[in-house]
Amino acid sequence: MNGDDKDEFLKCTKGLLEVMCGVGDDARGSAELEKAIAQALLENDYKLDISSFAEFLEKSEKSTLQKYGATLYPYTKEGLYGKYFSGGRHATFKRLITVFEFEEIKNEPKLLSIVLQILLMEVTNQFLTGDRQTPFMIIVDEAWMLLDFAASFFAAFVRTVRKYGGSLVICVQNFMDLHKTAEHRTILENSTWTILLKQDEKGLGAFKESEAFKEMIPLIKSISLSPNKYAEALLYTTGVTVVGKLVLDEYSKALFSTDPNDFNFLKNKTKEGIGLDEAVEQLVSLKGKR
Repeated sequence: MNGDDKDEFLKCTKGLLEVMCGVGDDARGSAELEKAIAQALLENDYKLDISSFAEFLEKSEKSTLQKYGATLYPYTKEGLYGKYFSGGRHATFKRLITVFEFEEIKNEPKLLSIVLQILLMEVTNQFLTGDRQTPFMIIVDEAWMLLDFAASFFAAFVRTVRKYGGSLVICVQNFMDLHKTAEHRTILENSTWTILLKQDEKGLGAFKESEAFKEMIPLIKSISLSPNKYAEALLYTTGVTVVGKLVLDEYSKALFSTDPNDFNFLKNKTKEGIGLDEAVEQLVSLKGKR
């Protein structure tokens, strides 16, 4: 990486480690941690893992850094979460689509946010050190679960990912999920595109406080949804404000259905050795007879 790229990467690294070390709003502690990261990286020739960094901090003469080193223990090789941060294997992103499933840690939002941030950094790092010819998109679904721990990281990430040919998509449950802090608002303000689905009355109230969206409330109210028929969405960017309608064919509705009965039908059919395509066709036929 060149100097500018290293600086941007270190901003994300610092935001991640602040969460892991529990720095919070301690400005002095944040500055001391930043200096420690730079020193540790240089001393280890940029080959630094969490266990080594925790050891580096605990050897410091500063009590603040010693405390941060102790706080990192759960993420070291000996700690409870060490298996997620050790092993030496590196993720690669050579396929066109990679899906990460976090079912095993979904009930631990802090750990989940940390793992996700590391993955985002790894994705970005591989594109930074590559030829930058291939555009990439990172989609974070159900991001509301993570933002309390990862907002500062996303705020730094969203400012820079575009210049590397990437885009970040943040999916939240409601508008207020992106208004809790300045970092939350930065994510929204740096979004080139905003897509809104049908809102309930509580959700509509949040838009009244927004300079960007309060004039659109009548249009937002008009967004409609008809289950199993269509779903509308408002698409907003500079110079464009339009409500679009998504209508799926019967095959696609069956394939992407979240109905438990449909899901179990497809699961049971594939267990019987029937291919997914044929199972979906059977589900379409079955639903057509109902």
